[in-house]
Order: sequence, then C-alpha cells, then structure tokens
Amino acid sequence: MNSRVNSSDITIITDAIDRALRQRLNFFAYRLPADKQAYFGASSRITFDRDTTGFVVAPFVEQESAQSFVIPTQYGINFPEDVTSEEDSVAYAIEAAICYEDYLGQANRIIEHLKQNGGKIVLSRLIVKRQELNIGSIFDILTETYPNAFVFCYFTPKTGVWIGASPELLLKSADNQLATMSLAGTRPIGSTTEWDDKCIEEQQIVTDYICDTLRSEGLSPQVSDRYSRQAGPIEHICNDIKANLNTTTDLWKVVDRLSPTPALSGYPKQQAISLIGEIERHSRRYYGGYIGPISETSIALYVNLRSMAYVDGVCNIYVGGGLTSQSVAEDEWQETEFKSQTLLKVIEKSHL
Repeated sequence: MNSRVNSSDITIITDAIDRALRQRLNFFAYRLPADKQAYFGASSRITFDRDTTGFVVAPFVEQESAQSFVIPTQYGINFPEDVTSEEDSVAYAIEAAICYEDYLGQANRIIEHLKQNGGKIVLSRLIVKRQELNIGSIFDILTETYPNAFVFCYFTPKTGVWIGASPELLLKSADNQLATMSLAGTRPIGSTTEWDDKCIEEQQIVTDYICDTLRSEGLSPQVSDRYSRQAGPIEHICNDIKANLNTTTDLWKVVDRLSPTPALSGYPKQQAISLIGEIERHSRRYYGGYIGPISETSIALYVNLRSMAYVDGVCNIYVGGGLTSQSVAEDEWQETEFKSQTLLKVIEKSHL
C-alpha cells in the first residue's frame, strides 16, 4: 500500500483528494508540523474501533449528530476507481454567520458571568462563505503557507469535508513517552511588548488543567518554560509538556479527559461547555475536537481549529477565543478576525 508521498510532489496528494471527493470515498490527508512528507489514506467504511490503524476524528462534544470515528487505512493513493463510501449522506442545515453586534452581546454576557464566578470560557463564532472550492488546491496552499502547522483534510458523507491548519497538539505518544502543549493567549505576530495579564491568566488555566489531568492518571508532567509560539499571522503563549508513560496508563482515557482542553472550552470545564451550549447559536460539531493518525504503536492527535467544514459550495469557518473576567468584547472580536485569516487568505489565494 502506498499511503505516503513526498511533499515535493504534493500534486499526487491533491489529485488523490480530488479523485476521492468525486467518488465520495471516505479519506484523510495530512502533513505533520515541519515534516517533509504528506500522507493519504482512504476507506469504503468508517469504524468506531480506535485500535485500528488510520485517522481518528472526535467532536467537540459527543452527540448523535457528531460522533467519534476512525477512517481506516484501507487504500493508499492508488485506490480503485469504482470504490465508494458505504456511509449514508447527511443533509446539513446551513447555519447563519455571527455578526459583530450579536458577538458582542454573547461575549459581554460571558464576561459578566466570569466577573461574578471566575474561570474562563471560550466563545466561538461562525463565518459563512458561499463559494465553490477545489479542496485539493486548498490543502496544497495550506501545506505551503503553514509549514509548522498540522495541515489536515478528511471527508465522509456524514461529515462533509473538514480542512484546516492546526497549531495545537493535543497529545502524541510513541516509545512510552507522551507529549502535549498548553497553547492560549493571542496577539499579532511581531509584538514587542510583554504579554498582558489577561493572556497570561488564560494560558495558565490551560497549563494547570493539563498537568492536573496527567497527575490524576499517575503521570509526572515535565513543563517547559513559557514561550511565544507563532501560528500564521498571530502568536500564542505556549508550554511544552512531556511525561513518561506507565505500564498501566490507559492512553485513550488520558485523551478523552484532556479533550476539549480549557483552550477550546474553558474552566471549570463542564460549566463552560454547558454555558457554550446555551449562548452559541451554531453547533461546533467537530470544531474544537481532535483529529490525527493512529496506529498500534503511536498516535499524533491535534486540536481541530483554524478549520472549516465545506459542504455543497458552503464554507463554515470556525474561529474562537478565550474569555476571562479581564476580557474586552471588542478586542475579542478582533482576535477572531486575526484567526480567520488562516483560511480566508488561503481561499482567496486559491482563486488567484
């Protein structure tokens, strides 16, 4: 099976993406951060068995309309011309974009809640564009534009196309070692001032949550110094976190406890998720969940962000930001505007 192709000839991957879409075949394609290789796999079916070699997809919150699954590596780029997906298609309701005034109303409601109760809540918004796209071309441009991101694309008839360039590792594991990161706080790249208190507080909440979760599973996290990590036109505060695995460690239990981290939901976690469900008008579906390749010996899972869903000529671009009691709603809107450029500029470039 030839599922791995050198990225110097990325057109082979993009051609496979376009052929799989024409055949409505379940597939995944990805490029790991700073890697020189791109990967592709396809299958006529999906599975719910995470002991399968393939590509795992998990939603922000498990629900009937968005469930975790795996696309097995049944075929590589040379998949048969007559194979298609065994899954049924799902009709999608077109959701409305969130305008500036509505976003400010939602953000201010959350900020007032946090002033009284403390913690952090991540508010997302939806940008909707009606535009026919060549998904293979978008994948190509993302790999070129964001060399240090996890660039991904997958399709099933039940989910439609999801594509993005994620800067955030959820968890990777190989050789009895685990690695993750605490990524939060946002500002334009090239800022020369110190990080403000709001961003530092937001990111520290994520670091504490990850370390507490690992310790509760019997692991001893090792935390790097805090540093600024670039993600396209913006940068975030980051700590790299590592731990040695025990023979008794249930790795998928760790994954499920980590996701969604406070970087995508908030803290306290369950209260944040509940309030998000009350305030946000759109369904996040797989935004804020995780995706990535899995095998019997290793996993590499990344958070599904800087991403969009694409179905029948409609692009649903998801962007969000963490709110604390120190947040200013207008500034938070501007942060989502910065983040949206990851995909909006690529969409524009694909039509030049």
